[in-house]
Amino acid sequence: MEEEADIISRLPDNILHEILSFVDLKHAVRTSVLAKRWLKVWMSVPSITLSWSEFLEEKTAFLEEEEIDHAIDGLRDRFIGIVNKVFNRRDEYSNIEMIKLGFVMHNHILEENFNRWILEAVKLRSLQRLFSSCPLLESVIIRECDIQTNNQRNVIIGSDSLQTCILVSNRRTNLGSADQFLTYNTKISGPNAEGLRCTGFLTEDFSLENFSSLVAAHVKMKLKEVEADETAQTYSELPAVEKEVFAKRMMKVLGAVHNVQQLTLSSGFLEVLLQAPGILNGQPLRLSNLEILKLEIRFTRGCLRSIAYLLKISPAITALKLKSLESSLAEVGDDWEEEFLLGCTFSHLKYVEIKEVEACDNAVKFLRFLTKNSTVLEEVNLFFRSSDAPDRGRRLSEFVENLKKFEVASPSMQINFVKPPEKS
Repeated sequence: MEEEADIISRLPDNILHEILSFVDLKHAVRTSVLAKRWLKVWMSVPSITLSWSEFLEEKTAFLEEEEIDHAIDGLRDRFIGIVNKVFNRRDEYSNIEMIKLGFVMHNHILEENFNRWILEAVKLRSLQRLFSSCPLLESVIIRECDIQTNNQRNVIIGSDSLQTCILVSNRRTNLGSADQFLTYNTKISGPNAEGLRCTGFLTEDFSLENFSSLVAAHVKMKLKEVEADETAQTYSELPAVEKEVFAKRMMKVLGAVHNVQQLTLSSGFLEVLLQAPGILNGQPLRLSNLEILKLEIRFTRGCLRSIAYLLKISPAITALKLKSLESSLAEVGDDWEEEFLLGCTFSHLKYVEIKEVEACDNAVKFLRFLTKNSTVLEEVNLFFRSSDAPDRGRRLSEFVENLKKFEVASPSMQINFVKPPEKS
């Protein structure tokens, strides 16, 4: 009678797998004690769900609050051990179609284990096969992820169908680590992609290949994780060897997106772009299709030289939109633009906008360079930064008067000043 009543046990494995996919894997594992038939069923379930919160609730249901805090580390280690056993005892011939791991990564121990579990789940030595096995892949978003394989941290994405690719804060290596120049590599190939967005750290090496259809690219690279620590001084104090490595990387990225019509770059990108010795002596780069250039800038010598360079290699540019981030550390000097003056005429630039601009000498020098070499410039809009400095009014007046004395290349150019409201 028992044998006749146990209809579920006589079902084929694929049906049992479907049933077990609706429960947390810890419950699926417990079915192994029901009978010999169930001993290994859970080992080939294609759907894995493991929840730290459920595990924690179960183990701390009868503990006081202060006891829970004391037990957290031990419970975390037990949870990691359980997940490890799940992957170690799985049937190696069965595929994982879906995996849900629910927990908060409080420290590097959980993060390292998470990386390994993901790799176990997809059975890959790198991510290349994961993306290449998706023939209709159109969009990829990788956010705050640090996949590690064979002591390397490589992300490889390649797809003819890829339309957009977004990478956000995927590398958190601190400067000074021994592998900062070698082990962080992101390779992306998208011959039909129209949009690319990379927000990350200069310690990551991007290899962008075959982006011939790219329309818009947004590349925001930085050194520090906390935005408040990302200052002009941060870049001025970089060792020469790091400046050279970062400069070559950013120039490589620029070459890879040379077909874009709209380009957005961060101040960190600009600070290091021309820092490698002799970097301008190589094969000339052209951004032939670029029409709109958006930049976060500091009025430093490094940033201004990079802007001049970008304008010079962008013959079709029509609009330049800048956002100033902070005061410069020192004067840029009177020779900052000398190497860009020869043949430096911007014959299509019609609109310039600078937000959060400060009434400083460096801004004056940059605007003089811009208006002197822009033959069809029609409108320059300057949005001044708020300030409670006692000499604010005088500095603004002097700044405006200096701009009125400029030698301009375009007779129809108009400069509009938008002053911040007075602080009460």
